[in-house]
Order: sequence, then structure tokens, then C-alpha cells
Amino acid sequence: MNEVAFIRTQQARQTPFDNSTNGFIATNVQDAIEEIINSPVGKLSNSPVFINNGATKDKWLALDGSFSSSEKIPCVMLYDCYLSGITYSNDSDGSDSDLQVFKNGILIGNIVYTFPIRNKKTAWKNNIGTAVQLNAGDRISAYFSSIPGGVTPNSVFVDFHFIIRNNNSGEGGTIS
Repeated sequence: MNEVAFIRTQQARQTPFDNSTNGFIATNVQDAIEEIINSPVGKLSNSPVFINNGATKDKWLALDGSFSSSEKIPCVMLYDCYLSGITYSNDSDGSDSDLQVFKNGILIGNIVYTFPIRNKKTAWKNNIGTAVQLNAGDRISAYFSSIPGGVTPNSVFVDFHFIIRNNNSGEGGTIS
């Protein structure tokens, strides 16, 4: 007669978890899973949104939720990634500006990407490629530079999109 052997496995709550090097409070696997799900880090999207209420002529945008412009409080990147796309909208029909993306500083030499916006209320740019490479800890800021004779944008909303990069060939993912 054939016998079937059943192997009893531990439940996650019964499996020890080493928290000595990672900042967790949990001491078992189940609590560690719940800790990361319920932590702010587990809920961050790293798809920063920059905004400005009112006229946006030659002006730094503020990171959504910040009380200051991105020249003073930039977005700190959480991952090594590439800038893959930008979505833009404002309240003015036919606005004209250059959206300038700065990395690790606010001098002209720190501009890593310029998105020209001409005669648009909304615009998007996808497939930017791998030219704008960001590392975890890099700081990005956003500035709207006016175009002489152009329509000034009003109440601007800009959403940045990133693709995670790593050192493993053929692996990665999209941040949303």
C-alpha cells in the first residue's frame, strides 16, 4: 500500500525574523510582512507630483504636499531609476513654457532634461529613454521657464514617471 507523507510547515508567525540589521520591530515573518505593508515606505509611490497654484511664469514648482518650492525642498529619489515620462496639465489654454528638470542642485549645469511645452493645456512625453539616470538619494527639482510672448501657464500639475534600474541584466519594473 502506498503511503502519502504530509510535511507540516511552519506558519509565518512561527518563523523567526532577524531584525538586527534592517530597522524592523518584527521578530517573526508574519509581523514583518504586516510592518512593511502598514509602514509609510510601503505606501510611497515615488512618482512625484509637482504643482503650483496660480500663474507659473519663471517659477519653481513645489513637490505636492510640501510648503515650499522644489528649489528648497526637492524630491529625494528612493530608487536607482531612469526618467521615463512626464505628464503635464494646467488651467490655461495654449500655454508656452519649458519644464526644466534639475538633479542635485539648481544651477543651469544641473538641468538634466527640458520638456518644451508649446500651445498646450495638457501634454505628456513618454519613452524618454535612459539618458536621465537617477540614483537613490538624488534630489530633483522642477522649474517652469517662460517663453517670450508665450501664454503663461496657470495652476500647473506635473507628474514624473520612472523605471527602476538595477545591476541585474534584464530585470526591472515600473514605478506607479
